[in-house]
Amino acid sequence: MAKTFYPFDTIPVMEAEWSKMAQWWRTNGVLVEGQIMDSTSADLAVTKGTDPQVKVAKGKAWIEGHYFESTATETLTPPSNQGASGNRVDRVTLELDWVKNKIDLVILPGGTDGQPPTLPNSSAKYYIPLAKVTISNTNTIVSIEDEREPSIGPGFTIAAKVGRSAAQTITSGLETSVLFTVKHYDNCNIWNGGYKLTAPKTGLYLATLCINWQTNTNGSRIHRIRKNGSTVIQEEQFPSGSASFTRTITTVTRLSKGDYIEALVLQNSGVNLDIGVLGESQPSLSLTFLSE
Repeated sequence: MAKTFYPFDTIPVMEAEWSKMAQWWRTNGVLVEGQIMDSTSADLAVTKGTDPQVKVAKGKAWIEGHYFESTATETLTPPSNQGASGNRVDRVTLELDWVKNKIDLVILPGGTDGQPPTLPNSSAKYYIPLAKVTISNTNTIVSIEDEREPSIGPGFTIAAKVGRSAAQTITSGLETSVLFTVKHYDNCNIWNGGYKLTAPKTGLYLATLCINWQTNTNGSRIHRIRKNGSTVIQEEQFPSGSASFTRTITTVTRLSKGDYIEALVLQNSGVNLDIGVLGESQPSLSLTFLSE
């Protein structure tokens, strides 16, 4: 039976052992400086520069137990796509090179199939994605898609809650997505400005939906939380009442990076009914990261 223990003054600790230990402290990702991940000027945000260049803002990251910091905006130039048959999708990454003992910002070019490159993680190198960049065959930037994940450790977690500023009318017998118009909080830019909250990191999440219904004594009300437009992950049916009423449903679910949730409601009173607004509490949809 082998036993390993460190650090102690009299026991040398090498890079591999330190990295193995430090991986328990935080998850891989961007070390968010404030309460909200910056999307333009910090936290390693990727933005458009002079075509076809991209800019990577200053920021810090944690990668396989190693610390990285960039103190100024850095400009990267992708390989030329001039005259190609179509668009190319590159990835802006942070590369950890154990052979060269170095961490740096690196662009991984995509192929001719229009798909982004797979991260070539190995025993020699490890990558975390920062953004996908689509480059046209005239060598200009078409779009930039944020792929940053926050590093999760003491003092920070992924969380968002959205609501509405006015009532939404729900047609009888028609399942309807709740259109959210107000951001109560969103520290990782996971709300798309409408129906969806998208997971920026794979893990377990707490999803909660709260709805208030207009008074009507006919029929029933159904609340659903749906994943990726097809899978219902929580659903409850409620009877009508003699007064307006509020119901909350919640569930713990595993989401992969890029999965999204939305809220749906259904009522069969025979007439149109409103879901009302009461401050931050209703209607509301929230998503909170719990663990990997």
